[in-house]
Amino acid sequence: MKTNCRQLEETLGYVFQNQALLATALIHRSYRYENEGTPCDNQRLEFLGDAVLGLLAAEYLYDRFDTVQEGTLTQLRSALINTSTLGSVAGKMELGRFLLFGRGEQKSGGAERISNLADGLEAVIGAIYLDGGMPPVLHLFERYFLDELQRVLEAPEAENPKGALQEFAQKNWQVMPEYVLIGESGPPHCRQFEYELHLGDKVLGHGVASSKQQAQTMAAMEALERLTRG
Repeated sequence: MKTNCRQLEETLGYVFQNQALLATALIHRSYRYENEGTPCDNQRLEFLGDAVLGLLAAEYLYDRFDTVQEGTLTQLRSALINTSTLGSVAGKMELGRFLLFGRGEQKSGGAERISNLADGLEAVIGAIYLDGGMPPVLHLFERYFLDELQRVLEAPEAENPKGALQEFAQKNWQVMPEYVLIGESGPPHCRQFEYELHLGDKVLGHGVASSKQQAQTMAAMEALERLTRG
């Protein structure tokens, strides 16, 4: 293999008992097509990893945001496991260094292509799950994906539900959303902020999180869900 898998295991924070699983997770279909005798590529592991990551993200969000409704949780889960986020995480791991591509795919920049990186990461997650179960996948999730969740919740307004809600409210009612802090709790090192979102005389959203920005974002997402659902 072009780079020692031990380096990748250090990055993942997990040592495989069955090294063949990791090796398979790194084989892109283009490599298999060009190398006769390669028994399989990583597509089946990718399928499994996608399902495992989706379940893990759903459970994490369900536990963390216990006042948030289904539609908002679905949006957050989608943002956490979409191709862009997966590609970003894979890029931080430098996963492209370890993936095996056919000559054509490699020459055309396959090791930097977001879709390839995302698919490869899902395959690696599937391999970890088969080798060690859910605990090491959770460790990987907490190590790499929580920063992505923070990015989603604290993105600039133009990329954020707060911006979308503001545009929607101004277009339809010519009013500005108001975020009202209604409570704080917890010790100084672990504060929880509770916000309501007011649109005129109506309360349309509610959010609780460890930062004011996150709590406001959760309230905006809930309000958008209600408004667009009619």
